[in-house]
Amino acid sequence: MTGVLRVTLTLLRRKGRILLTMRLYTNQDAGNILWEYAFEFLGIYTPEDNEYAKHGDVYFISADDPELKIESVLAGYATRDSELKMPQTVTWSVEGLGDLDTNLTQDSDTGVFRNKLTMPRVSGASGVVVAKLNGTNTEAKFDEVVVLPGKPADVVVNFTGTASVQGIGDMVANVRVIDAHGNDVLDGTSLSFSIEGDAYLGEYKGRTTQGRVSTPVKGGLYSGTQNSLIVEVGSLRRVFPFEVNPLNVEFVTAPASSLVNQLQTVSLRVTDHQGQPVDDAFVDVSATHGRLSHNAIKTD
Repeated sequence: MTGVLRVTLTLLRRKGRILLTMRLYTNQDAGNILWEYAFEFLGIYTPEDNEYAKHGDVYFISADDPELKIESVLAGYATRDSELKMPQTVTWSVEGLGDLDTNLTQDSDTGVFRNKLTMPRVSGASGVVVAKLNGTNTEAKFDEVVVLPGKPADVVVNFTGTASVQGIGDMVANVRVIDAHGNDVLDGTSLSFSIEGDAYLGEYKGRTTQGRVSTPVKGGLYSGTQNSLIVEVGSLRRVFPFEVNPLNVEFVTAPASSLVNQLQTVSLRVTDHQGQPVDDAFVDVSATHGRLSHNAIKTD
């Protein structure tokens, strides 16, 4: 029987890509291969099972756990005839930030090349892992890996302004929530405030923006240092003491003496602890002798 040369084309699908292989053999004997060529396809992926980490072409990891296993596979290599397998080497690199366990991996069995990416524990840091098959132009790029903040680990409060009794003053508690690595927590992190002592809170938002929330703090009826702002974020609880200052009252004009049924005017000045005049403060007034037209007055 006359010898016949035959060519087979094989299409293999790997992760949505098509790998084309070609074989030339004789006498209808597929084992009698004269020539074989494969258009190599190098895949790249992570073996870690976290379906919520991937969003489009971005893979998110936490600053609390910034390591990611990466694998690259040479499609069809594992099933090749052992005598046709040549040892393969993959060169690894990172475009952007991040460190790899190794820059070179070799394999002559399965065609799987393993590595591990370690990102800096800095929110927003990003990098793209590139695997390239040595001696070819075949390469694969993993999704962009982006670091997100870790879970809330601490709260920092900076008080600005001052608080006095009767809600006088402009104190604001500027709250910052950070992870264990100093990153601001994710936007929308829920938190709550409460007060211990004679004070109260103004209006505030209960979720962070760039790790921050601010709230006005007002003094109650009594001055003192036994007041605290309590901030709770999940199981995290922090207490921050603050002072409520008194108001000062002094006579501006007051008669040294008065006749029976004589009407006289008394003037008072109310100032805060810094000596600044205070509007809208309520003052209770009484007299040991005589009577007053008003027992409670409001400053203007």
